[in-house]
Amino acid sequence: MNKEEKEKVHSPKIDMREMVRQIYALVKRSQENFDSSNYGENDIRKDIFTYMKSELQFLMLGIMLSKELTSYECFWSKWRNSPSQEENVKNHQGDFLNSLFNSFYFLFFVQVENYLRLIANDINKEKFSIMKTFKNLAKEYYLSKEDENLFSIFSELRNLSHNGGFYNKENKSIEFKGRIFNFKKGKGTILPFSVIENNIFIAEHIIDLIEKINQKTEKIDYIENNYAKIEFTYE
Repeated sequence: MNKEEKEKVHSPKIDMREMVRQIYALVKRSQENFDSSNYGENDIRKDIFTYMKSELQFLMLGIMLSKELTSYECFWSKWRNSPSQEENVKNHQGDFLNSLFNSFYFLFFVQVENYLRLIANDINKEKFSIMKTFKNLAKEYYLSKEDENLFSIFSELRNLSHNGGFYNKENKSIEFKGRIFNFKKGKGTILPFSVIENNIFIAEHIIDLIEKINQKTEKIDYIENNYAKIEFTYE
């Protein structure tokens, strides 16, 4: 996260209570999708909503608890004799939120990628590259250019983690829902809004996309969740 993005985390214009409200709405929506799904037990098209709900709940809880960090005696004691203790605490709270937002994005992507690969594998369309895999699905199920733009943004932002947050390909801009995402070689990506707002924006529309793909794959009776056969041995 660059300096500009870190400043956005603490921007007084961002109402974290509103962010929590929006995340909770996505949690409820995910649960409703799971409950109303026509797919059977251990079908990834049903289970994906449970996995997304879990990641969203983790994000929501982290935001809610972040304010409490400043009240912990063990946290404050390190800076008790520092004239800039409040600034230090604020910086550490920012580091916590930074890690929280990045962890959510990465884990959310992992769940969605697994879902897409399982569907693509079932129809023999999976490729090593997740972007190529998605394009195969887009062609197979007549997804829109806007759907491709969404997943391209989703994937490119995730891939920044391989290069310390910097973009290493040629410059490009991707538009989605009137928002422009600018990717510039050798630089951090310029988001159209704050990191937390970006997380919520992407999550909301990825849920839209998964709902659409689930509808378009209704002719496939069953796509097994690869977690279904995991067995645990207890001693």
